[in-house]
Amino acid sequence: MTSFDHALHREIEAADVLRQTLREIAGDDDDAIRDTIEGATSLREMIAMVAADIVTDGGLVRGLTEVIKAMGERRDRIEKRIAMRRVAVMTGMESAGIKTLETPAGTLTIKAVPPSALILDEAAVPSEFWIPQDPKIDKKAILAALKAGDGVPGAQLSNGGTTLQMRS
Repeated sequence: MTSFDHALHREIEAADVLRQTLREIAGDDDDAIRDTIEGATSLREMIAMVAADIVTDGGLVRGLTEVIKAMGERRDRIEKRIAMRRVAVMTGMESAGIKTLETPAGTLTIKAVPPSALILDEAAVPSEFWIPQDPKIDKKAILAALKAGDGVPGAQLSNGGTTLQMRS
């Protein structure tokens, strides 16, 4: 809580005490009470300042939301560029028959990727392949069953492939 917020709370408490005292004196004359409080305390000004701060902070939140969105879009473009560059490097290395290449950025290695379980229809996968504590498929169990030659409804083995590994 800032000192301004603390001051506002003190003003609110003071206004409440003043209102109670005035109500004992003025009875039900709300206009007299309001006019007296307005002249005796800066509560209205403090509320106006807090309202202005709320508007300012709301603008900051909206601005930050836009910046975060723009930065997320930028991140996505950079990730796409990275993926395309990895494919280009891997294609070039495969075309030249290069399995490993040491560069200043790191050692690049073309390596085989083992087949993985592709989930085609989660709803068709039997419950034995779901992890009970979470509504999540146990891909390791599905992969083991598929590699063992057992059919798993809603899943199949991928063809595998190659990937570019980068180590620094």
